[in-house]
Amino acid sequence: CPEDAKMLVRDLRSHLTERIELMRRRATDTGVTAVKELVDGLRTELLIVYGSETGTAEVVARRFAKYAKQRGCAIRACTDMNDVCDLPSQAGVAVVAFVATCGDGEIPGGALQFRDALKGFKADDLSKHSFAVFALGDRGYAKFCEAGKYFDKCLEDCGAKRLVPMGVGDACDEDGWETGYTAWLPTALPALGVPPEQESAVPPEAPFLVKEHKTVDPDAHPGANELTPSQLCPPGAVLARVTENRRLPPSDYERDIRHFVIDNTEVDLPFNLGDAVGLYPQNLPEEVD
Repeated sequence: CPEDAKMLVRDLRSHLTERIELMRRRATDTGVTAVKELVDGLRTELLIVYGSETGTAEVVARRFAKYAKQRGCAIRACTDMNDVCDLPSQAGVAVVAFVATCGDGEIPGGALQFRDALKGFKADDLSKHSFAVFALGDRGYAKFCEAGKYFDKCLEDCGAKRLVPMGVGDACDEDGWETGYTAWLPTALPALGVPPEQESAVPPEAPFLVKEHKTVDPDAHPGANELTPSQLCPPGAVLARVTENRRLPPSDYERDIRHFVIDNTEVDLPFNLGDAVGLYPQNLPEEVD
């Protein structure tokens, strides 16, 4: 109905506004952190970009960024190639591009604007930058890795210094793109100035903290029950009680299809277009040791 449509549009606008503001804050925080790391430790800085259509090139780029950061590099950004159309005005940096080829040698959507910007760059506009390209494609197509080859040539034609021959990830290889990526990485890392992996007899610090849940005691001193697990509830959602959980098919049918009845008398539970219902089961205390 028109009212629900208006509500949906309003909620969507509010959500997008919040997301944009969050991304701006994160971008600012990332920039400040990267500058501090460069000043304090003179760490190798990398600008990692990707031209992706289905998301594979982005996955590879983010994997590389995480690995380089673990090895001590400062990551200026890991973003779409379309986001660096101002590359000539940026401070000198080693650019690592992960470029997929789609269709019959087509440039992916995430790199089309950058392709157009490159056409306007002069021969020495990127002379302060260096670069490495890893191309992803399928050898079954005639124009194999054509997009990667295009950007590899254009970056050099605009004055950037190639640090390593273009890497190739072939979807037809036994392990897909990982076969070529694994072969390219040992050459690319030192060429880009990525520090060698430090050997240590001490295990790395755990990326998580394990705490043991304690028995809930209402008479205990403050803080004693701080590890009591709380009821799961995603942000922006509300909890409602399930009053009926009934199996629909016969017991000998292999699939378990359920009929749920949800009670909304205790909570305000509007249901709009695009909403989803999730179930969060709880263990019965008398059945859990």
